[in-house]
Amino acid sequence: YAELFSDVLETGLLKSNEYPEIFTLNQKYSRRDVMKLLNVNKDEPAQNIGGYKIDKQTNSCPIFITYYKREDINDSIKYGDRLLNESTLEWHSKNKRTLKSNDVSTIINSNTNGLRLELFIKRIDEEDGGDHYYLGPIKYIEGSASEITASGLPAVQMHFKLGTPVNTTIYRYLTDK
Repeated sequence: YAELFSDVLETGLLKSNEYPEIFTLNQKYSRRDVMKLLNVNKDEPAQNIGGYKIDKQTNSCPIFITYYKREDINDSIKYGDRLLNESTLEWHSKNKRTLKSNDVSTIINSNTNGLRLELFIKRIDEEDGGDHYYLGPIKYIEGSASEITASGLPAVQMHFKLGTPVNTTIYRYLTDK
């Protein structure tokens, strides 16, 4: 029995080397699944996570974007996030933030503090059953952050470079209205 158990463990470890990444590009994930796969201890409702969540224990920050916002949601949360092309994201922080806000500063300094930034996008709420496409790790583009006013509230806009360009089919699906 011990030999069989050992064999199962050894096989599992060898198989795990075939999948070194937690997420698979272009696959869909729920917010809850993302948080579990990142080993975030606190199980929070998706509404509490919102567009992004920095977890200090795992030094990770998944970013969730709904590309086209519903008309009936509050203007203050209709962020202007958009893909500028297959490799560059223009992103807005939560409102009531400045360059000095803790979360914004942590993201701006992610290239030096090692914060793991992962990008997940869905086209619209009504499609995709609440799940987001995983578009890969992203890296803050140094010097791109600036304070803006969105719907009368302060926010920060910045740009990120995607680790892997978005698949053309998915890019068109997400960005074409």
